[in-house]
Amino acid sequence: VQKMNIHNQEILYTSPAVFKAVLKKKKQIRHNPFKSDMFAFGMIILEAGILESVQDVYNRSTRSIDESVLVELVEKFIDRYPDDYVLQEGLMIMLEFSEKLRQTPSKLLETLRELKENEIEEGRAKMSHIKYVNDPMMNKVQFSDSGY
Repeated sequence: VQKMNIHNQEILYTSPAVFKAVLKKKKQIRHNPFKSDMFAFGMIILEAGILESVQDVYNRSTRSIDESVLVELVEKFIDRYPDDYVLQEGLMIMLEFSEKLRQTPSKLLETLRELKENEIEEGRAKMSHIKYVNDPMMNKVQFSDSGY
């Protein structure tokens, strides 16, 4: 499918390893299909997140993925979602350029769970200065003497 998409100048969402191998007309592509799909999924999320095409990343003339264009697009994504650290990290993990370093889907889920748990714990620590008053007449939140 990717061979046809590349040949027909169609929209691509493919990993660096697959892109390079197809352009070099290799019959056998040595890659981890799960990790390649992870990169492709990251490209789809990137495009959906910034609401613009990611196709300039695929440089057919040099037969490579333009990492500088990819970095610019990821920076736009981060600027668009500045407060969602887990989303940002998840995307960067998916778009890890090196297949060897890129996580598998199951490892990514594990990493995202850990990041979310850490984010929740940090949020609890930040909120530790809040005391909830159990007074039906007042029904309000009070802040401790921590300066808030």
